[in-house]
Amino acid sequence: MALGNIYIIAGSFLGGAWMDVNILGDKIKSITEVLPFSHAIEASRIVLSGRPDNFSMNLLVVSIYAIAFCFLSVYFFSKKMKSDNK
Repeated sequence: MALGNIYIIAGSFLGGAWMDVNILGDKIKSITEVLPFSHAIEASRIVLSGRPDNFSMNLLVVSIYAIAFCFLSVYFFSKKMKSDNK
């Protein structure tokens, strides 16, 4: 349970849910641009506010992360299943 809380707090902090990411500095901002958290939060802000901005780039980044982690989980699960059957 504590690990889940750390993940949620880190994700919302790095995503800019509570404050603007620009005030955290250039190094942390460059890290947040690589991770999907800020893109997910920005896409949700665009949709909820009804702005005419294009949110497809943010959605694309989040989708790539979701697909990559889905494939990784299937790979590691099948690897674990094969090792358990030996």
